[in-house]
Amino acid sequence: MSIVVPLEQLSDTIDEFGSLAFLLSTGKDGRPRAVSVEVTVVEGQIRAPIGNRTAANIVAQPLVCLLWPTVGKDRLSLIVDGQGQVLSGVGADRGGDTVLIRPTSAVRHQSAAPA
Repeated sequence: MSIVVPLEQLSDTIDEFGSLAFLLSTGKDGRPRAVSVEVTVVEGQIRAPIGNRTAANIVAQPLVCLLWPTVGKDRLSLIVDGQGQVLSGVGADRGGDTVLIRPTSAVRHQSAAPA
C-alpha cells in the first residue's frame, strides 16, 4: 500500500522520519548505488553531502531516489523520487560535494509484514 505525500507537505513528513535517509543513484553502467546521507530541506528542495562516486553517478544520471526505512507499528517507509544536481565545493567540509534534489513525487509505503 502506498499513500501519496503532497509535495507541499514533504518537509513536515521528512521531519517525522528524521534527517537520515538512503540516497539511491545509478551510474553510466546502470549499476545502482545506495549510500546513507543526512538531509536538510531548504525552500522545498532536499540537500545532502555526498562523496565522489555518488556525485559522478548523479552527473551521469540525475534521477535519484531517497528512502527512509520503515518506522513504527504501521511499517511505513518514505520514498521520494527527484531530480538531482551536484553542487561542487559546498559539502560539509566546504571541499566536498552536495546534491540538491528537486522532489518530483513522494509516498509513504507500507513494508511487507514479516513471515
